[in-house]
Amino acid sequence: MRSAALSAACAAGALLLAATAAGAHLQPSGTTSLLGMIAAADGILVARSVQPTHARSATEAATAFVAREAIAGEVPSGPFVLEQRAPLLRYDELSDALVLVAREPQPAGGVRWVSVQPAGAAILLDPIELSDETRAVLRDLWRAAHPEGGGAPDESAAVDALVRALAQPQRKLRALAYLDLARLANDPAHFPAAAVERLRRYGDVPGDDPELAQAVRALGEKLGRRTLAEGEPAASATAVQ
Repeated sequence: MRSAALSAACAAGALLLAATAAGAHLQPSGTTSLLGMIAAADGILVARSVQPTHARSATEAATAFVAREAIAGEVPSGPFVLEQRAPLLRYDELSDALVLVAREPQPAGGVRWVSVQPAGAAILLDPIELSDETRAVLRDLWRAAHPEGGGAPDESAAVDALVRALAQPQRKLRALAYLDLARLANDPAHFPAAAVERLRRYGDVPGDDPELAQAVRALGEKLGRRTLAEGEPAASATAVQ
């Protein structure tokens, strides 16, 4: 299980590193980043697969799910079929996951629910219940990517939520959050001093991911050097817990 999760994280990393522009994270690409997927989605929910993913062809598949909890946006309720398009993300039977869906109205009426998560981007839940903090992080990410009134995405709010996502129990969520932070770091203006200090000290707080600690600390040091070079002292900030 651990090996499979790490392999999936590596696959997601290869996919995500294809995009380089920081601003692209908050655009509705659906395939470039966690924030890109959230921006492309109409909603986020917790759901459980009732059957393994069924591939209809090399480019299309479907998975039968039962919705368990709505997190943000517009989502299905009860049993629903998740339509999937290449690159296909496959679920095993009885997988509890965070599912990001797009709503696709049909000409004859009704709605198809389509996945915006590509292969390698499954966010499986272990434990299967979300904590209040994880819900808050996900909803803050949603608000950053879907600002009220249709305004510009809030990259500073996204950074705050992504830093907090690094402390959540879902390994894939942590990995995707780190990859987004690494590319948003191209513009350090979005990183307040407290966020930089939290990244510098990542691994010191219970719940931090030891497998990500070295990379996250290095990112914090890089941001700190760039911030100091621009005349904004960051090291004196109180660490964000």
